[in-house]
Amino acid sequence: MKKGKIFWIAVIAALVLAPTLAGAQQKAGSEPSFFIEGYVGGGAASNSSKFADRINTNVLADPINLSTPGNFDPFILGGLKFGYWFTPYGTYAMNYPDWMQYFGFYTDVSYHKLSLSAQRGRFTVGGVADMFDASSDGSVFTWAFMFAGRYGFYQDSEVPFGRLQPYLAVGPAIFFSDQNITGRFAGTSLSPGNKTSVDLGLALETGLRYFVNKSISIEASFKYRYFAPKYGFGGTVPGTVISYNLRSRPDFNLFSGQFGVAYHF
Repeated sequence: MKKGKIFWIAVIAALVLAPTLAGAQQKAGSEPSFFIEGYVGGGAASNSSKFADRINTNVLADPINLSTPGNFDPFILGGLKFGYWFTPYGTYAMNYPDWMQYFGFYTDVSYHKLSLSAQRGRFTVGGVADMFDASSDGSVFTWAFMFAGRYGFYQDSEVPFGRLQPYLAVGPAIFFSDQNITGRFAGTSLSPGNKTSVDLGLALETGLRYFVNKSISIEASFKYRYFAPKYGFGGTVPGTVISYNLRSRPDFNLFSGQFGVAYHF
């Protein structure tokens, strides 16, 4: 390419970008719009007695009804957020109305184990009752889409909205979960294998963020998530021709607390 063409392309690019670059330069000393955050925390799930509640077989007319405590182990989780505030400040900001700076959105991905503690339950069939033992190893990957509102305290020239920012967010979430259950009935072990489920649920979060400077903030937050998967466990009793299907329809209420560090740009 000739030098003349390169020169004119550079001139045109400068004319197009000059207003944007000038605006960015004027706002560069203020709170940015985008943020990315990493966080870790711990949590627990409420009991779910419907995790395993019925077994149907090919040899019994009546189902085997199960009663389990549904106690799940506490878990450690980690995740990432990527979001945007509708602020009139920052390098990538736009001229929004002032009231929009109180709102934003972010996507949130997280992962943790969700395992059923080894526990004893009770089963009944045809008027006969007995005990059984069960446990399960599982996990959950959550992808949430959050709509957030915030308020600012301790405003200054570096963070004009406020260094201390409580917020509340709510939104839909997609849950990718799996469970690998094992049980022992009347001396017979059942291991139907690993089953997965993809479900739509709800996520709710509240937290308190503090800006160390315009680019770095720390936060403490609390999450609540809900989803109701359906796992289709089934198999054959070892050494027999008896086939079975285990119904598992738990309601998962997940609670967790997190600590995170964010970079704003």
